[in-house]
Amino acid sequence: MSRVSNCLRMLFMLQARNGQLMKIGEIAEKLEVSPRMVREYKSDLEIAGIYIESVSGKYGGYFAPQDCVLKVPQLNYEEVNALSTARDYLARDPKYVFTREFNFAVDKIVTAGDIHVDVCENNMVYYQEERVRNDIRNQKDKYLQFNAAMIEKKKIEIVYFSNRNEKTYRIIHPYGMVAYKNSWYCIAFCELREEIRGFKLSRILNFEVLDETFTQKPDFNLRDHVGRHQIFKGEKIDLELRIAPPLSNYVSERIWGDDQETYRDNEGYLMMSASMEDTPELTSWILSMGSMAKVLSPDSLIKRIKAELKEMQRND
Repeated sequence: MSRVSNCLRMLFMLQARNGQLMKIGEIAEKLEVSPRMVREYKSDLEIAGIYIESVSGKYGGYFAPQDCVLKVPQLNYEEVNALSTARDYLARDPKYVFTREFNFAVDKIVTAGDIHVDVCENNMVYYQEERVRNDIRNQKDKYLQFNAAMIEKKKIEIVYFSNRNEKTYRIIHPYGMVAYKNSWYCIAFCELREEIRGFKLSRILNFEVLDETFTQKPDFNLRDHVGRHQIFKGEKIDLELRIAPPLSNYVSERIWGDDQETYRDNEGYLMMSASMEDTPELTSWILSMGSMAKVLSPDSLIKRIKAELKEMQRND
């Protein structure tokens, strides 16, 4: 993208926020440039007589004033194609609960322009990593009501089906919503356990939004309660794996942890090291690779994997 194009794209992004603040880092990420370049784009716009407001500090950023309006150009062929393709892709995503509304929105946007793209669905196939049993209407209703309760700071009484196949009755304070794999989770303070926990929406059998409100701690940060690469947090460990082909090809193509490094040894095995969170999900992932993966470190994980394998043999 040219400098002029990025300036205009930044302006259009800010206008689309309707006066809401957008962090410099977020703008830089979307434009795929450095934060320094974002500041230069702001200066370029000001030279052209287009003024962007800024707020300093940790939670600062840029926003477009209400009188800062520049007509957005019509969509081009690639942009219309991107929207049409996204519509088909999202229609197959079980955690995306607004498929119907998104379809209508795309139709309106495309119809408003002069460019029309016919996407041949028969030539495109989208596979999800997992197929889940989902009641879209039910999940959408839960998502909307939990999101509203989170905004209004209202408590929710739930009947939850736990991993231990038990029904538990809880009152939770919804703090945040997280999409992970093919499901939505509510990160909430649980009055029963007196701690912040994650609740999978599909396992909430019944719920009622209460009139009683809660006060969320001002220093709460959702990122502190979810893993970087997994839904739950755990103790940081330095994982080392040796993975046999052809599974090694699949593993090498993905990011599994922080500071991930891989190389091939003399026998063609993939040697992988990464900083990861020690959770039951990590153990499950390693076991799913069977004999094709060997844990080299840490010792604590090796012992747990061996213990799990022995338990599996007892259950045969």
